[in-house]
Amino acid sequence: LDRDLSNNLMSISEYKAASKVLTAYVHISKSIDPENNKSNKKGKPQAKHRTPEALFARHFSINSRVKSLRILSTSNLIDGIASCATAKSIVNAHVLTHEDIVPGKIYRNVPVIQLLDGGGVLVDLGLGTKGIIPAMHLFDKASHGNPDAGGDAVLSGYRQKIRQAKYKEGNLVDVRCLTVDPVSRQCILTAKKTLLTTDIE
Repeated sequence: LDRDLSNNLMSISEYKAASKVLTAYVHISKSIDPENNKSNKKGKPQAKHRTPEALFARHFSINSRVKSLRILSTSNLIDGIASCATAKSIVNAHVLTHEDIVPGKIYRNVPVIQLLDGGGVLVDLGLGTKGIIPAMHLFDKASHGNPDAGGDAVLSGYRQKIRQAKYKEGNLVDVRCLTVDPVSRQCILTAKKTLLTTDIE
Protein backbone atom coordinates (compact mmCIF):
# COMPACT_ATOMS: atom_id res chain seq x y z
CA LEU A 1 0.00 0.00 0.00
CA ASP A 2 1.23 3.51 -0.70
CA ARG A 3 1.60 5.92 2.19
CA ASP A 4 -1.47 8.06 1.34
CA LEU A 5 -3.74 5.02 1.11
CA SER A 6 -2.32 3.59 4.31
CA ASN A 7 -2.94 6.86 6.15
CA ASN A 8 -6.52 7.02 4.84
CA LEU A 9 -7.23 3.49 6.06
CA MET A 10 -5.81 4.24 9.48
CA SER A 11 -8.19 7.18 9.78
CA ILE A 12 -11.10 4.69 9.76
CA SER A 13 -11.78 3.62 13.34
CA GLU A 14 -12.91 0.10 12.38
CA TYR A 15 -9.79 -0.54 10.30
CA LYS A 16 -7.54 0.94 12.98
CA ALA A 17 -9.08 -1.37 15.59
CA ALA A 18 -8.82 -4.40 13.30
CA SER A 19 -5.17 -3.65 12.53
CA LYS A 20 -4.34 -4.14 16.22
CA VAL A 21 -5.58 -7.72 16.18
CA LEU A 22 -2.75 -10.19 16.67
CA THR A 23 -4.73 -13.39 17.14
CA ALA A 24 -8.04 -14.65 15.76
CA TYR A 25 -10.18 -17.15 17.68
CA VAL A 26 -12.61 -19.24 15.65
CA HIS A 27 -15.13 -21.43 17.47
CA ILE A 28 -15.65 -24.82 15.87
CA SER A 29 -19.35 -24.02 15.29
CA LYS A 30 -18.37 -21.06 13.08
CA SER A 31 -15.51 -22.74 11.27
CA ILE A 32 -17.16 -24.80 8.53
CA ASP A 33 -20.60 -24.72 6.94
CA PRO A 34 -22.88 -27.75 7.40
CA GLU A 35 -23.47 -30.03 4.44
CA ASN A 36 -27.15 -29.41 3.79
CA ASN A 37 -28.29 -32.69 2.35
CA LYS A 38 -26.57 -34.94 4.87
CA SER A 39 -28.66 -37.84 6.17
CA ASN A 40 -28.04 -40.35 8.90
CA LYS A 41 -27.93 -44.12 8.38
CA LYS A 42 -31.73 -44.37 8.58
CA GLY A 43 -32.13 -41.87 5.74
CA LYS A 44 -33.43 -39.11 7.95
CA PRO A 45 -31.88 -35.61 7.79
CA GLN A 46 -29.74 -34.71 10.76
CA ALA A 47 -31.53 -32.36 13.11
CA LYS A 48 -28.48 -30.41 14.20
CA HIS A 49 -25.14 -29.76 12.54
CA ARG A 50 -21.99 -30.60 14.48
CA THR A 51 -18.62 -30.17 12.84
CA PRO A 52 -16.70 -33.46 13.19
CA GLU A 53 -13.48 -32.95 15.12
CA ALA A 54 -11.50 -34.85 12.48
CA LEU A 55 -12.79 -32.56 9.73
CA PHE A 56 -12.03 -29.49 11.82
CA ALA A 57 -8.51 -30.73 12.56
CA ARG A 58 -7.84 -31.36 8.88
CA HIS A 59 -8.93 -27.88 7.82
CA PHE A 60 -7.25 -26.09 10.70
CA SER A 61 -4.02 -27.99 11.27
CA ILE A 62 -0.99 -26.15 12.63
CA ASN A 63 0.69 -23.86 10.08
CA SER A 64 -2.26 -24.16 7.67
CA ARG A 65 -3.48 -20.93 6.07
CA VAL A 66 -7.04 -19.64 6.28
CA LYS A 67 -8.17 -18.13 2.97
CA SER A 68 -10.62 -15.69 4.50
CA LEU A 69 -12.25 -14.84 7.80
CA ARG A 70 -14.67 -12.32 9.25
CA ILE A 71 -14.16 -10.49 12.52
CA LEU A 72 -17.30 -10.84 14.65
CA SER A 73 -16.15 -9.21 17.87
CA THR A 74 -13.18 -7.29 19.21
CA SER A 75 -14.34 -7.30 22.83
CA ASN A 76 -11.08 -9.02 23.80
CA LEU A 77 -8.98 -6.61 21.78
CA ILE A 78 -7.08 -5.58 24.89
CA ASP A 79 -5.48 -9.03 24.72
CA GLY A 80 -4.99 -8.76 20.96
CA ILE A 81 -7.59 -11.46 20.30
CA ALA A 82 -10.60 -11.14 18.01
CA SER A 83 -13.56 -13.51 17.72
CA CYS A 84 -13.87 -14.55 14.07
CA ALA A 85 -15.62 -16.93 11.71
CA THR A 86 -14.33 -18.81 8.66
CA ALA A 87 -17.55 -20.53 7.50
CA LYS A 88 -18.38 -19.23 4.01
CA SER A 89 -22.01 -18.52 4.95
CA ILE A 90 -20.80 -16.11 7.65
CA VAL A 91 -17.89 -14.61 5.72
CA ASN A 92 -20.13 -13.91 2.70
CA ALA A 93 -23.24 -12.85 4.66
CA HIS A 94 -24.63 -9.43 3.69
CA VAL A 95 -25.18 -8.52 7.34
CA LEU A 96 -24.73 -10.11 10.75
CA THR A 97 -27.43 -8.18 12.66
CA HIS A 98 -30.15 -5.63 11.95
CA GLU A 99 -27.72 -2.93 13.05
CA ASP A 100 -25.66 -3.67 9.92
CA ILE A 101 -28.56 -3.04 7.53
CA VAL A 102 -28.34 0.26 5.66
CA PRO A 103 -31.59 1.97 4.50
CA GLY A 104 -31.50 2.55 0.75
CA LYS A 105 -28.86 -0.11 0.13
CA ILE A 106 -29.43 -2.91 -2.37
CA TYR A 107 -28.79 -6.48 -1.24
CA ARG A 108 -28.45 -9.01 -4.05
CA ASN A 109 -29.01 -12.76 -4.13
CA VAL A 110 -30.93 -12.83 -0.87
CA PRO A 111 -32.57 -16.23 -0.17
CA VAL A 112 -36.33 -16.49 0.30
CA ILE A 113 -37.37 -18.12 3.57
CA GLN A 114 -41.15 -18.14 3.47
CA LEU A 115 -44.27 -16.91 1.69
CA LEU A 116 -46.39 -15.08 4.27
CA ASP A 117 -50.18 -15.40 4.59
CA GLY A 118 -50.66 -11.67 4.01
CA GLY A 119 -49.06 -11.89 0.56
CA GLY A 120 -45.62 -10.72 1.64
CA VAL A 121 -42.31 -12.57 1.51
CA LEU A 122 -39.78 -13.26 4.27
CA VAL A 123 -36.09 -13.27 3.29
CA ASP A 124 -32.80 -13.88 5.08
CA LEU A 125 -30.22 -11.10 4.81
CA GLY A 126 -27.62 -13.13 6.67
CA LEU A 127 -27.25 -15.35 9.74
CA GLY A 128 -30.98 -15.33 10.45
CA THR A 129 -31.33 -11.56 10.09
CA LYS A 130 -34.74 -11.43 8.47
CA GLY A 131 -36.51 -8.83 6.36
CA ILE A 132 -40.04 -8.61 4.95
CA ILE A 133 -41.09 -7.68 1.43
CA PRO A 134 -44.73 -6.52 1.70
CA ALA A 135 -47.12 -7.70 -1.02
CA MET A 136 -47.30 -4.17 -2.45
CA HIS A 137 -43.52 -4.21 -3.01
CA LEU A 138 -43.27 -7.50 -4.88
CA PHE A 139 -44.22 -6.06 -8.27
CA ASP A 140 -44.07 -2.67 -9.97
CA LYS A 141 -47.66 -2.52 -11.18
CA ALA A 142 -50.63 -2.53 -8.84
CA SER A 143 -52.49 -5.79 -8.45
CA HIS A 144 -56.02 -6.25 -9.75
CA GLY A 145 -57.07 -8.34 -6.78
CA ASN A 146 -59.67 -7.34 -4.21
CA PRO A 147 -57.90 -5.27 -1.51
CA ASP A 148 -60.86 -5.76 0.86
CA ALA A 149 -60.64 -9.54 0.76
CA GLY A 150 -57.47 -9.71 2.82
CA GLY A 151 -54.71 -12.27 2.73
CA ASP A 152 -53.47 -13.55 -0.61
CA ALA A 153 -56.59 -12.21 -2.32
CA VAL A 154 -54.83 -8.84 -2.43
CA LEU A 155 -52.84 -10.30 -5.34
CA SER A 156 -54.58 -11.29 -8.57
CA GLY A 157 -54.63 -14.94 -9.57
CA TYR A 158 -51.93 -14.34 -12.19
CA ARG A 159 -49.73 -12.43 -9.76
CA GLN A 160 -50.24 -15.18 -7.20
CA LYS A 161 -48.78 -17.73 -9.60
CA ILE A 162 -45.84 -15.46 -10.40
CA ARG A 163 -45.29 -14.83 -6.69
CA GLN A 164 -45.21 -18.54 -5.88
CA ALA A 165 -42.75 -19.21 -8.71
CA LYS A 166 -40.43 -16.21 -8.30
CA TYR A 167 -40.45 -16.19 -4.50
CA LYS A 168 -40.29 -19.92 -3.95
CA GLU A 169 -38.47 -20.91 -0.76
CA GLY A 170 -34.74 -21.04 -1.47
CA ASN A 171 -34.86 -18.75 -4.52
CA LEU A 172 -32.47 -15.79 -4.60
CA VAL A 173 -33.86 -12.28 -5.12
CA ASP A 174 -32.56 -8.72 -5.15
CA VAL A 175 -34.01 -6.32 -2.58
CA ARG A 176 -33.54 -2.77 -1.33
CA CYS A 177 -33.98 -1.73 2.27
CA LEU A 178 -36.74 0.84 2.82
CA THR A 179 -36.71 1.04 6.62
CA VAL A 180 -35.02 -0.80 9.46
CA ASP A 181 -35.49 -0.71 13.23
CA PRO A 182 -32.56 -2.47 14.97
CA VAL A 183 -34.31 -2.30 18.37
CA SER A 184 -37.43 -4.19 17.28
CA ARG A 185 -35.45 -6.13 14.65
CA GLN A 186 -37.82 -5.20 11.86
CA CYS A 187 -36.75 -4.53 8.30
CA ILE A 188 -39.00 -3.57 5.38
CA LEU A 189 -37.70 -4.26 1.88
CA THR A 190 -38.78 -3.75 -1.71
CA ALA A 191 -38.25 -5.96 -4.74
CA LYS A 192 -39.76 -3.55 -7.27
CA LYS A 193 -37.51 -3.26 -10.32
CA THR A 194 -38.09 0.47 -10.60
CA LEU A 195 -36.84 1.00 -7.06
CA LEU A 196 -33.91 -1.37 -7.54
CA THR A 197 -32.72 0.55 -10.60
CA THR A 198 -33.38 4.02 -9.17
CA ASP A 199 -30.43 5.79 -7.60
CA ILE A 200 -31.51 6.57 -4.04
CA GLU A 201 -29.26 8.53 -1.71
